Amino acid sequence: MKKTRNLACTLLCIVAAITALSSCLSSDNDEQNITPEEAKMIFNAFKGTYQGNLYAVYEQSGRLYKATDSVENVTVTIDRDTIVHIANVPDSLYAYLTNTEYAEGKKVKDALRKHTATQSVRSKITTVGFADRDKRYYQCFTNYFTTNITANYDSQSHQLTFNNAMSCWYNPTKSKLQVNMSPVEIKSDKNVLRPSGIYFIFLSKTKRP
Repeated sequence: MKKTRNLACTLLCIVAAITALSSCLSSDNDEQNITPEEAKMIFNAFKGTYQGNLYAVYEQSGRLYKATDSVENVTVTIDRDTIVHIANVPDSLYAYLTNTEYAEGKKVKDALRKHTATQSVRSKITTVGFADRDKRYYQCFTNYFTTNITANYDSQSHQLTFNNAMSCWYNPTKSKLQVNMSPVEIKSDKNVLRPSGIYFIFLSKTKRP
């Protein structure tokens, strides 16, 4: 119970931080002129290997809730080639992204929950910048990344495609990384599926260069 309460508090703080950062981005982004030196500093700060937990979460009434138990000991690497690499994301975690109010979404979820395979996520950083006026926190955005999974339902195989957006925030004082991954489009073969509103958050615990 204490763990759940602590996590709820952590996730609530994250939502508040994201809201504040989004507000800063929308109002200040045009005014912020990132110099080449600052861009290099920000990227160099992001670089490294992080160990932490991956959560499936959803927002409701301004609060963030955990949708499932965390996937522990996940490794995220940001390398000199500006690639964000997340190792061993379970296929079963993607089950939470589909809306089960619709028949096919429920079939997809039920099929994915049985998967035991994992696969890596790779996405290239496109922009870096400051997340606040005081330049205390850093941010970066990446290209969309695609995850392909084969799922069996209705007595046949279906090709699932998850096109996802990724954004990262970094606290240089505490060397803490947060990565948000949310579905932009979900397809089963050529059918577009409704998203559930659930997305993934990685929170780092440790970092090494």
